[in-house]
Amino acid sequence: MRFAIPSPTHRIAGALGALVGLTLPRLAAAQDAPILPGYWESSESYSVLFSGGGHDRKCLTKPLIQKFIAAPSLKRYDCTYASRSLQGGRAEFSGGACYSHKGRKVLSGVALRGTFSPESFHLDARFDLMVSAGVGLPGSASIDARRISAECPVEPTPGR
Repeated sequence: MRFAIPSPTHRIAGALGALVGLTLPRLAAAQDAPILPGYWESSESYSVLFSGGGHDRKCLTKPLIQKFIAAPSLKRYDCTYASRSLQGGRAEFSGGACYSHKGRKVLSGVALRGTFSPESFHLDARFDLMVSAGVGLPGSASIDARRISAECPVEPTPGR
């Protein structure tokens, strides 16, 4: 049985997707240990008044990595960070904020910290989920991801 997810959960899940989607490609740009393209599996959890999480598999191609590096933009949110550091297998982003495509601030005070290698990464996030202008609820999230294959699976052709 499936249950409808309340709107705040969609906002949190979307914002976490933005954090992950923007961070993974930026890790790929690191000179000392790039994230390799391929088929990736991730597990994430979050907590803002309530807790949740998910599991996902995604094909990360070189063009996708380059697209995010050139113009970080996602389906739901755009995020920026005041500072970032990617050195020696450690990642740290701070002073972040994420905005909807309509310009509404969704997350503020975003800070990410974690570790990465060419085939795996772990990130912890702290943020404020903006519920109204100037009012945010403190939240946290984490993600663990690993490359499960150098090749992405072939998607079946519709109708066959």
